[in-house]
Formats: sequence, structure tokens, C-alpha cells
Amino acid sequence: MKLGATLGATTVLGNRNPARANESNTAELGPQEKFPPIDVVRIGVVGLGGRGAGLLGLLLEQEGVQIKAVGDLLESRTSWAQETIQAAGQPRPTSYTRGEYDYQRMCDEEELDLVVTATPWRWHVPVCVSAMKTGKHAATEVPAAVTVDECWQLV
Repeated sequence: MKLGATLGATTVLGNRNPARANESNTAELGPQEKFPPIDVVRIGVVGLGGRGAGLLGLLLEQEGVQIKAVGDLLESRTSWAQETIQAAGQPRPTSYTRGEYDYQRMCDEEELDLVVTATPWRWHVPVCVSAMKTGKHAATEVPAAVTVDECWQLV
């Protein structure tokens, strides 16, 4: 097992020669793009159950974060989230509660920088893919995917 782990790590990491640590590998990696920082990150949150409610609280504690949209199957959860967000001094976010696929409408309609999902596992990949297809960053809890096919969908 140790040999297999060593060979696997060598294959993934390549031959890392400490004497060459300061040499640039940009030719191997391709061009490095730099984007200007975002002063306010506009976020949509999908899934507001226990984990989603906790993530919402953490996001509201961060500077430069605006929660613009919230989605859940239960309207009571999005109403709670809207009130919580307003109590934190932010504008009331749009609510998305029209069924299992309403996250797609959120991704299509909202001007967001990031979509965060805290849904049951089977929805992690579809929500993230929908976000990325509409030009948004996507973040999810683990597992992000549970099959190889889902991993390829994310790629």
C-alpha cells in the first residue's frame, strides 16, 4: 500500500526537485490569468435546511458579501432567510421556491458571482453545473459528486 501511494503521488505531483523549486513552470501550466478583486461578492444560496442555514450565517459574517437570492423547496425557509438577511442590514433577496429545479431560474435571472449549494447530495452537481453554465462560480458542500460521471459533469 505504501508503494502504491508513493507511486500515485509521484505520478500526480511529478518529480519535484527541490533544487529547481524557484524555476517557473508557467509554460507547463499555461497562461496565468489575474482578475481584479470583487469588492462585493453577490451570492445565491440554494438549500436552507440545517446546513444551509448555518452557511448563510457564516456568509453574513463576512465583509464584502451580499446575499442576493435564496432558494429552497420550503417557502418558510426562504422567508426566514430573507428576514435574517434583512436583519443583517442587507436588501431583501429574491426567493426561489417554485420546485426542485427553480435553482435554474435563479442562475438564469440573477446577477450573481457565486452560487452556494447546501442541498441533499443528489442536487450538488446539477446546481453547480447550472451555475457554471450561466457564468457563475459554484461552491458546494462535500461530497461535490458521488460518481465518476458526476465528476466529469463538473469538469
